[in-house]
Amino acid sequence: MGQKENRKLKRWQLIYSLRVFESASHQLFGYLSDISDNGMSLVTEKAIPVNRGMRLSMEVRQQNSEILPVELDARSVWVNQDEETGLYRAGFELSGLDPLLVTSVRCIIDELKLEA
Repeated sequence: MGQKENRKLKRWQLIYSLRVFESASHQLFGYLSDISDNGMSLVTEKAIPVNRGMRLSMEVRQQNSEILPVELDARSVWVNQDEETGLYRAGFELSGLDPLLVTSVRCIIDELKLEA
């Protein structure tokens, strides 16, 4: 049975994947595969428990070559394993976004989205 779609905002698939880190440890957590103003999905090597809260970070290069650090509070809402690759794809809800962070997320979308 398919997963029910609960997404309210359009999520953009990105041209390439950004590395995402656990903020506290600075360890590579996974790769961003798509993002919206209030959610994202990551590809990871490890299964992520559903409903796990965490602080994640990534660095985004802007058009002017400046690197913009982005920190996100996220909660995992689903996880699926790809049987062919063994990798996991996990969906996250973003919370506590201040207006500046929303602007940062929109910059990521604008810079990296695939045009339909």
